[in-house]
Amino acid sequence: MARLHSAREERYAAIDLTGLRLVARDQLMLPVYEEIIRTGAWWDFVDGVSDRIGGLLQAHRPMMTDLLLTWSTDQDVWIRDPEFFIRKAIGWVLREYAKSEPDWVRDFVAENGTRLSPLSRKEAMRHLEGGPARGATGAG
Repeated sequence: MARLHSAREERYAAIDLTGLRLVARDQLMLPVYEEIIRTGAWWDFVDGVSDRIGGLLQAHRPMMTDLLLTWSTDQDVWIRDPEFFIRKAIGWVLREYAKSEPDWVRDFVAENGTRLSPLSRKEAMRHLEGGPARGATGAG
């Protein structure tokens, strides 16, 4: 007897399909990722698309930078959340991106330091020479 798949498993399959080379780094996939985050509303779905969004940041930096700054003030808790793990995850994403674009991350933290939480800044700058960016202070 065939096992019936849950909606959760179908979402996992959809996330896996977004990793195909055909759509990787395609900015037209952004609404799909946003839909997965907003309607899935749980950590596993956010984690599943975070590297896809990171790839879009690498491929479409100006557009994604503007979008991420907009998302940072979104009312949806899964898009933007002041909770500890969200702040830490923002730092982790920036730290991971710093492996390929350290200067961009330094500049981003320096320019947006007051909009980032201290935890996000700390995580973003953890492995970069010189530690946290100068002038990147602020509460949060």
